[in-house]
Amino acid sequence: MPELRKYERHPADVLIKYRRNDSQSKWDYSLGITYNVSKSGACLFLVEEVKEGDRMTLLCNPVNSETSAIIKWVQKVQDGVYKAGMMFE
Repeated sequence: MPELRKYERHPADVLIKYRRNDSQSKWDYSLGITYNVSKSGACLFLVEEVKEGDRMTLLCNPVNSETSAIIKWVQKVQDGVYKAGMMFE
């Protein structure tokens, strides 16, 4: 099946900080690991359950800039580990 994505995905294995926008504190970040990234989104492994439609803020290094994203799909990998695809807003 041919790739129909607008932007090419690039494999990535980077530790990244994120927080759900419904978090109690805007400083309360969790850690995730990227699986792949593109200009329009990313796929991450997370250690907390999320659901489609959740909004997140990713803290990107090296300049600690924030990027907003919305969860488009979630797959439970094992207890306490989730793989989530998100689109940048």
